[in-house]
Order: sequence, then C-alpha cells, then structure tokens
Amino acid sequence: MVERSNMERLLSLTPDWPAQAIAKYQTSGCWRGENLFQMVADAARETPRSVALREGDRILNYTNLHQKALSLGLGLRAQGLNFGDCLVVQLPNCIELVVTLFGCISQGIVPLFALPAHRHVELHAYCERIGARTLLLHDDDNGLGLQLMQQGLIDRVITVARSSRQHETAFATLLATVAEAHDARPSGARDLALFQLSGGTTGIPKIIPRRHDDYLYSVRRSVEICELSSETRYLSLIPLAHNFAMSSPGFLGVLLARGQVILSQELGSARVLSLIDQQYVNMVTMVPALLARWVDWGMPDRLQGRNVLVQVGGAKLHRELAHKAIASGSIRLQQVFGMAEGLVCYTAPNDPTEVVASTQGTPMSELDEVELRGQTDTAGELCARGPYMIPGYFNDPHADRQAFDLRGFYRSGDLVRRAHDGYLEVIGRSVETLNRNGEKIDPHEVENVMMKHPAVVDAVLVGLTATDGTLRLVLFAIATQPLTLVQAREFLMTSLANFKLPDEVRLIDSLPLTAVGKVDRNEIRRLLRLSLMQKERC
Repeated sequence: MVERSNMERLLSLTPDWPAQAIAKYQTSGCWRGENLFQMVADAARETPRSVALREGDRILNYTNLHQKALSLGLGLRAQGLNFGDCLVVQLPNCIELVVTLFGCISQGIVPLFALPAHRHVELHAYCERIGARTLLLHDDDNGLGLQLMQQGLIDRVITVARSSRQHETAFATLLATVAEAHDARPSGARDLALFQLSGGTTGIPKIIPRRHDDYLYSVRRSVEICELSSETRYLSLIPLAHNFAMSSPGFLGVLLARGQVILSQELGSARVLSLIDQQYVNMVTMVPALLARWVDWGMPDRLQGRNVLVQVGGAKLHRELAHKAIASGSIRLQQVFGMAEGLVCYTAPNDPTEVVASTQGTPMSELDEVELRGQTDTAGELCARGPYMIPGYFNDPHADRQAFDLRGFYRSGDLVRRAHDGYLEVIGRSVETLNRNGEKIDPHEVENVMMKHPAVVDAVLVGLTATDGTLRLVLFAIATQPLTLVQAREFLMTSLANFKLPDEVRLIDSLPLTAVGKVDRNEIRRLLRLSLMQKERC
C-alpha cells in the first residue's frame, strides 16, 4: 500500500531497539500496543464535558478536542498529506498546537515541533531532513514560509492567524472539515508518532523520532510519579514544543489524567499570578532562569496558600536558588532532570527539602539502566538506556556513533554523581570544565557558592582565553544591589581555592537563553569577546 510505504520509509531511517529489548519492554507492560490518539478518544467517550484546554476565553472540553483533531486530520489529508507524510509545526503555546498534534496522529501524519525561536536556517533543515512539504505556522508575517516555498523546499504554508496572502492556507478552513469518529486512522504502536529536537546548545538540533509505545510509557509513568489527576490545572511557562512541557508529564500527561491545560502566551509575573488565581492553577513548569526571576519578583511569597507544584527542569538548578524558592513555604518544588533523548529523573513530592534542593531525583523507571563512566565509582558521565530512551537519531548515523555506544547506551555529556538512595546530582557538563594553568575548574561549583550571597539572584561563570593564552574568568551575575569584584572574590574565597576566583564581575539584568530555556554560555562568551574587542579599539 502506498500510504504504508511512506511510514516504512521513515522507519527504515529510524534506529530500533534490539529484539530482546523489545520483548522485555512489551512483556513487562511498559509497552502496551497503544497509540497516542487513543487517550483523546477515550477521554471524549468517558469524560466528554470535562474541560481539556483553556486559553483566555476559549475553552475546549474533551469532546471538542477530539472532534477538532479529527477535523484537522481530515483537512490535512484534503491538502494532500497522507499516512506517513511529515509536517513541520511552529506554534506558540496555544490551543492550535495541541489540536495539531492529535490531528496529525489521527491520520498517521508525523509532525515535527520546532521551537518558537527557530528561524529560516532551522526550519529549512527540519523540512529537508524529514522530507516535509508542509509548514504550519501561527503566521507568516516574517515571510519564512514564503521563502521556503520559493526555494522549492515546501509546497504549502498553513497559518493560524487570519491572512489574505495567496500562499497561505487558513488553519480554520481545515477545521471546518466534517469528520466522524470512524474517520480516525492513527498509526500503530511501533510506528512513528512525532519528531522532537535534541536539547543541544550548538548547531542545528538533531531530530529525535518518537514511537507511540515508548512515548506513551514515558507519559504514563510521569503521571504516576507526579500524582496527576482530573483535579490537575497545569500551566507551562516554557514552549509546549519542548519535550519537558509535552511529556514530563507535560500537557500530554495532564490530558491522560483528564486534567486541564491552561494556555497563555503572556508569561509576565502579573499575568502568571492572575492566571494562577483565576484558573486555580496547581502545577507550573519552568526553567531555572525563570525561577530566579520569580524569586526576584517575590512570586513565591505571593502564592501563599495555593500549594502550587512548581516543576523546574531543562537545565541545572542551583541548590541555593532552590532553597530560596522553597523558603516561602508556599510552593512545592520538584526537580525534573532529563533529556529529549529519553531519560527522565524526578524528585518525589514528599522528598525532604534538602533532597529536592540538592539533587535531580531518581530515574523514573525500574527498567532504566544508568551508568556513570570515566571518573570514580560514584561520579562520571551519565550514560543510560531504557524503555523510553531512543536507540538513535532520525537518519543521522554520524550523530549516532558519537552519542550512542555499541550496547545502546546514550552518552549524555552530563557529569553526575550518585547521592544517597540512588538520587543523582548533576555536577556539570564535561565540555564546560575550564582549565586554568593545569587546574580544572567546574563553573557550576563557583556559581553554586556565589548563589549563597544574599544579593545574588543568578550567576554564570565563563572562561575566555586571551591572546597570550591565559584563561580569564568572568562572572556574570544578576544581583539586587551593587556587587564589586573585590566583594565577590572575598565572598568566594571563604569556600574556594584562589585559582577558581573570577578576574572580573559583570552585573546584568538577564542571562541570554537558548531556544529551550538553558543559559546560553556560548552567547555569553560571544558578547564578552565583542566587548573586549570594542575596548581594544578604544
């Protein structure tokens, strides 16, 4: 069959687990032979009037979500997309993103979710790599879609925002397609459900293929650990296209638990507090950089009595920042450490404060296999494999050879040590270690100490090699009051060796972030180089 051949082409470019591992994950009950669309179909049948999505005045119950997904899926087929075809999606946190995911899955169309910050270079690469001929955007005001059409890379651009441009197809037109429940034609449990992107900070992100079986297990296990229910009211303060906000447990987990997802594109402090108040939000997802702003804004104190679960992940959370957030007693903090390639670790809701503040939790599955390699018995590079850990990237054998060993373990590049009871503590990244005259410096160690200063909200240490070959350490800090180099060094030298002390302190209002919300150390170094070049010219 022609349509099945499209999916088979994708699968031929997707690494698979060994037969023995497949059998183990199936017999253990991790993989149940289900597809992602089933969760919406079941919810529409069992809790049809319960609210699933809320964005401002727009509300979809589970019946509405199911119906719109079916209509969109058939609308996409009417546009020429068939079973096993691919689609690149770039949308903000909105109802249409969720409808698009389930609409594609209802017809076996495989979407790739680009982050809102991605531009022409990234979108061009994604369309080219997965063979997508369709791009779905909120709008094409910047002409990215038109440019890709003119280059012959794609055939159509679908936009959510109203537009009279001839090259655009309206999302609303596709939703107008009449559909019935029997029109669903989702792919099988071992077929591809969607594509995601690696969380690396350099180059074009690698493409991560997710099958229904392994991804559903990840979502289902996350729901169990985080104790979600139909009472959960979830707000994500990071892009929903990010794996963290999609499946850990993310909006997919909330929908699986029959809870409610609150969507907003206005994520300023006042707006967030208003949403939490008005919509009874009891679960929020964010990155450490945003938690630092929350603490600076006094948000934890303003949430007194709400018992909000605040999930923090996507990057290393400094212990001192965690303690500052927890100190108010108004939020429950949960660390989420993982990677789009698969492995996810959680601290438990009832873990002691120090465990939540100083560790990144434990792997969520009993079948997760974790090894720490290359340093000591208790610390090293985190390597893992398991029932929701991909065995390789999509159509990228070179990246596979670099990231996966012959036993199927993913080499994360994260330096991790084992704390008590199997909890993991992220020390840093192997590529971030600085070498100063033969002495090794872990930037995170310096940053953690600096974060203990009462005036410091966030801190990042970077190294820049001067023309004479010496390494200059520059500490960038967000502080609530002036902080001089002398003051910073005096504070740090009570805990650190002299060779770890910064040569310069720069106070800034905010730290540059990558598209996935991690501190962008490469951008900080670039800005530092530019600043030094300007000084030299003067």
